[in-house]
Amino acid sequence: MNKNINALYVKGLASVILERYDEALEHFQTVLQHEPENLDALYMYGIVAIIEGNHEDAVSSFNKLIEHQPGNLNLLYSYGRILDIMNKHEEARNIYMRILQNNPENSNIWQDVGETLILLEKYNEAIECFDSAIKIDPDQGGAWRGKGYVFSILGKNDQALECYNKAIEINPNCAQTWKERGWILDSLGKYEEAIMSYDESLRIKSDDSDTWHLRGLSLWQLVIIKRH
Repeated sequence: MNKNINALYVKGLASVILERYDEALEHFQTVLQHEPENLDALYMYGIVAIIEGNHEDAVSSFNKLIEHQPGNLNLLYSYGRILDIMNKHEEARNIYMRILQNNPENSNIWQDVGETLILLEKYNEAIECFDSAIKIDPDQGGAWRGKGYVFSILGKNDQALECYNKAIEINPNCAQTWKERGWILDSLGKYEEAIMSYDESLRIKSDDSDTWHLRGLSLWQLVIIKRH
């Protein structure tokens, strides 16, 4: 990278720090016009394109990067996340599986595959992936929560509750887990316990209007029961 091009690249970085993303894209694009194979500029252009919502541009940048560094698992992961954001879940799943071919003991990626399979409505496969994550790391709370969510979709509420209880045991400070546990307790007709679960969720995230709404519905169910 010659001095003039390097100066443009540094300007791009400065624009990112100042959150002037349009300027940053222009600087990185100019660098790439002079040096199309500049990997640093390609990477930063892709990252800023994601921030700006230019997902197609981000995919193009990461594709070029992966051509140069096919074994770079961090790049592959970023690419997979972009594809998920673009609702290209099947392609994202394929990218995550490429990572697992090189690193099959990565419990986080198994969890990501499971979450992507939920979006593809491939629930049994999702459970298998969450189980793989849990087998590698029994304290993978997100995998327990994901497994619980799939069980709830399948109507297996008792099994879902067991998974949510385990997820909370691992990480009691996840508002979403407490909230989803409340759903399950509602489905089981355990409204008082559901309210307690929603209260824990609201203790962590008090501005979640959806949780307040769900809590109100549970409370109303209790009122109806008491009236009868």
